[in-house]
Amino acid sequence: YGSIPCITVDPMLARMGMKPGESFAEFKVRLVEPGSTFDVVFLTLVGVNGLFVALSGPGLDPVSSTAVTLDMLEGMFTIAFSLEFLAKVTLLGVVVNKSSYFRDRWNVLDFVVLVASILALVVPAALGSSGGVVRLLRLVRGVRVLRKLPYLKTTMATIMKS
Repeated sequence: YGSIPCITVDPMLARMGMKPGESFAEFKVRLVEPGSTFDVVFLTLVGVNGLFVALSGPGLDPVSSTAVTLDMLEGMFTIAFSLEFLAKVTLLGVVVNKSSYFRDRWNVLDFVVLVASILALVVPAALGSSGGVVRLLRLVRGVRVLRKLPYLKTTMATIMKS
Protein backbone atom coordinates (compact mmCIF):
# COMPACT_ATOMS: atom_id res chain seq x y z
CA TYR A 1 0.00 0.00 0.00
CA GLY A 2 2.20 2.81 -1.22
CA SER A 3 1.23 6.32 -2.04
CA ILE A 4 -0.87 6.05 -5.21
CA PRO A 5 -1.58 9.33 -7.00
CA CYS A 6 -5.25 10.08 -7.40
CA ILE A 7 -6.22 9.76 -11.05
CA THR A 8 -9.91 10.33 -10.59
CA VAL A 9 -11.47 13.00 -8.47
CA ASP A 10 -14.30 12.40 -6.04
CA PRO A 11 -17.49 13.73 -7.74
CA MET A 12 -18.25 16.09 -4.85
CA LEU A 13 -14.72 17.57 -4.95
CA ALA A 14 -14.90 17.79 -8.75
CA ARG A 15 -18.07 19.89 -8.45
CA MET A 16 -16.15 22.16 -6.07
CA GLY A 17 -13.41 22.56 -8.70
CA MET A 18 -10.75 20.00 -7.78
CA LYS A 19 -8.65 19.11 -10.82
CA PRO A 20 -7.47 15.59 -11.70
CA GLY A 21 -3.97 14.99 -10.33
CA GLU A 22 -4.24 17.87 -7.87
CA SER A 23 -3.44 17.01 -4.26
CA PHE A 24 -6.03 17.77 -1.64
CA ALA A 25 -3.59 20.19 0.03
CA GLU A 26 -3.16 22.13 -3.23
CA PHE A 27 -6.92 22.14 -3.74
CA LYS A 28 -7.56 23.52 -0.24
CA VAL A 29 -5.11 26.39 -0.73
CA ARG A 30 -6.53 27.17 -4.18
CA LEU A 31 -10.05 27.46 -2.73
CA VAL A 32 -9.10 30.54 -0.70
CA GLU A 33 -6.22 31.99 -2.70
CA PRO A 34 -6.35 35.59 -3.91
CA GLY A 35 -8.70 35.95 -6.86
CA SER A 36 -10.78 32.88 -5.96
CA THR A 37 -14.55 33.20 -5.71
CA PHE A 38 -14.19 32.87 -1.93
CA ASP A 39 -11.72 35.79 -1.87
CA VAL A 40 -13.87 37.98 -4.14
CA VAL A 41 -16.99 37.38 -2.01
CA PHE A 42 -15.23 38.37 1.19
CA LEU A 43 -13.47 41.35 -0.39
CA THR A 44 -16.91 42.55 -1.48
CA LEU A 45 -18.20 42.08 2.06
CA VAL A 46 -15.23 44.08 3.38
CA GLY A 47 -16.07 46.92 0.99
CA VAL A 48 -19.77 46.93 1.85
CA ASN A 49 -18.94 46.73 5.56
CA GLY A 50 -16.65 49.73 5.17
CA LEU A 51 -19.51 51.74 3.66
CA PHE A 52 -21.76 50.86 6.58
CA VAL A 53 -19.03 51.74 9.09
CA ALA A 54 -18.68 55.12 7.39
CA LEU A 55 -22.44 55.65 7.73
CA SER A 56 -22.36 54.91 11.45
CA GLY A 57 -20.46 58.02 12.43
CA PRO A 58 -20.30 59.45 15.95
CA GLY A 59 -23.06 61.98 15.19
CA LEU A 60 -25.63 59.24 14.66
CA ASP A 61 -28.30 58.98 17.38
CA PRO A 62 -27.69 55.54 18.97
CA VAL A 63 -31.43 54.85 19.36
CA SER A 64 -32.41 55.86 15.82
CA SER A 65 -33.70 53.19 13.47
CA THR A 66 -30.65 53.77 11.26
CA ALA A 67 -28.25 53.10 14.14
CA VAL A 68 -30.16 49.99 15.21
CA THR A 69 -30.14 48.66 11.63
CA LEU A 70 -26.41 49.39 11.24
CA ASP A 71 -25.70 47.60 14.55
CA MET A 72 -27.68 44.58 13.35
CA LEU A 73 -25.80 44.58 10.05
CA GLU A 74 -22.49 44.86 11.90
CA GLY A 75 -23.40 41.72 13.84
CA MET A 76 -24.15 39.94 10.56
CA PHE A 77 -20.83 41.07 9.06
CA THR A 78 -19.00 39.86 12.17
CA ILE A 79 -20.64 36.44 11.81
CA ALA A 80 -19.67 36.33 8.11
CA PHE A 81 -16.05 37.29 8.88
CA SER A 82 -15.98 34.69 11.68
CA LEU A 83 -17.04 32.06 9.14
CA GLU A 84 -14.32 33.30 6.77
CA PHE A 85 -11.76 32.92 9.57
CA LEU A 86 -12.95 29.41 10.44
CA ALA A 87 -12.93 28.34 6.77
CA LYS A 88 -9.43 29.69 6.18
CA VAL A 89 -7.98 28.17 9.36
CA THR A 90 -9.63 24.85 8.54
CA LEU A 91 -8.36 24.85 4.95
CA LEU A 92 -4.93 26.45 5.43
CA GLY A 93 -4.01 25.48 8.97
CA VAL A 94 -3.04 27.85 11.74
CA VAL A 95 0.70 28.44 11.42
CA VAL A 96 2.62 25.25 10.52
CA ASN A 97 2.66 25.35 6.69
CA LYS A 98 4.06 28.18 4.56
CA SER A 99 0.51 28.95 3.36
CA SER A 100 -1.01 28.82 6.87
CA TYR A 101 -3.49 31.46 7.99
CA PHE A 102 -1.26 33.40 10.40
CA ARG A 103 1.68 33.52 7.98
CA ASP A 104 -0.16 36.17 5.91
CA ARG A 105 -0.05 39.65 7.47
CA TRP A 106 -3.45 40.56 5.99
CA ASN A 107 -4.96 37.56 7.75
CA VAL A 108 -3.36 38.67 11.02
CA LEU A 109 -4.93 42.12 10.54
CA ASP A 110 -8.30 40.51 9.76
CA PHE A 111 -8.01 38.39 12.91
CA VAL A 112 -7.26 41.44 15.10
CA VAL A 113 -10.25 43.28 13.57
CA LEU A 114 -12.44 40.20 14.04
CA VAL A 115 -11.51 39.82 17.72
CA ALA A 116 -12.09 43.55 18.33
CA SER A 117 -15.46 43.34 16.52
CA ILE A 118 -16.54 40.34 18.56
CA LEU A 119 -15.51 42.08 21.78
CA ALA A 120 -17.39 45.22 20.74
CA LEU A 121 -20.54 43.16 20.13
CA VAL A 122 -20.34 40.82 23.09
CA VAL A 123 -18.90 43.09 25.75
CA PRO A 124 -19.28 46.70 24.58
CA ALA A 125 -18.40 48.01 28.05
CA ALA A 126 -15.04 46.21 27.88
CA LEU A 127 -13.93 48.55 25.12
CA GLY A 128 -15.39 51.61 26.81
CA SER A 129 -14.65 54.73 24.85
CA SER A 130 -12.37 52.89 22.43
CA GLY A 131 -15.32 51.96 20.20
CA GLY A 132 -13.82 54.42 17.73
CA VAL A 133 -10.72 52.23 17.62
CA VAL A 134 -12.88 49.30 16.48
CA ARG A 135 -14.43 51.50 13.75
CA LEU A 136 -10.95 52.55 12.64
CA LEU A 137 -9.76 48.93 12.53
CA ARG A 138 -12.79 47.98 10.43
CA LEU A 139 -11.96 50.77 7.99
CA VAL A 140 -8.30 49.71 7.89
CA ARG A 141 -9.52 46.30 6.72
CA GLY A 142 -10.74 48.15 3.63
CA VAL A 143 -7.12 48.85 2.69
CA ARG A 144 -7.02 45.17 1.74
CA VAL A 145 -9.65 45.86 -0.91
CA LEU A 146 -7.61 48.78 -2.28
CA ARG A 147 -4.50 46.59 -2.41
CA LYS A 148 -6.31 43.91 -4.43
CA LEU A 149 -8.00 46.35 -6.82
CA PRO A 150 -5.36 48.74 -8.22
CA TYR A 151 -7.84 50.72 -10.32
CA LEU A 152 -9.75 51.53 -7.12
CA LYS A 153 -6.51 52.78 -5.55
CA THR A 154 -5.99 55.13 -8.53
CA THR A 155 -9.58 56.37 -8.28
CA MET A 156 -9.21 57.04 -4.54
CA ALA A 157 -5.92 58.91 -5.12
CA THR A 158 -7.63 61.07 -7.76
CA ILE A 159 -10.55 61.85 -5.43
CA MET A 160 -8.16 62.73 -2.58
CA LYS A 161 -6.18 65.15 -4.80
CA SER A 162 -9.29 67.02 -5.98
